Amino acid sequence: MRPRVRQVLVHLVDVSSSSGREPIEDFDVIMRELALFPGRDASGEQLKDKPMVVAANKIDALDDPARLERLRSHAGDLGLPLFPVSAATGEGVPALLEAVWQAIAARSTASPGPASDEGLERDPELDPARHR
Repeated sequence: MRPRVRQVLVHLVDVSSSSGREPIEDFDVIMRELALFPGRDASGEQLKDKPMVVAANKIDALDDPARLERLRSHAGDLGLPLFPVSAATGEGVPALLEAVWQAIAARSTASPGPASDEGLERDPELDPARHR
């Protein structure tokens, strides 16, 4: 697969208590920074306007399920899908990867042209079936 312009942003947010930080606050900091970033990518799109998904990471170390639920509610209020994942165990990764592929495909279908991924082939390393 040839390198592509960033088409989908995945917010990887630590929902465990190990960092001592609040997941919603971390997420909101990144969202504010994206809104302040003045640049555009090669397609002319600002980062804040890209499709986004939220990956709630470290669910294998989740000691307070309310942390995940608060982030899920916050993301839902913004219209963003949330996928609980564990990078350590691979739990939830196939669903996250499939959502990213679907978002890329939807963008390719909606806006064919120089920035589209017409003829896009999936990278076997990112195939959700490989992670099951």
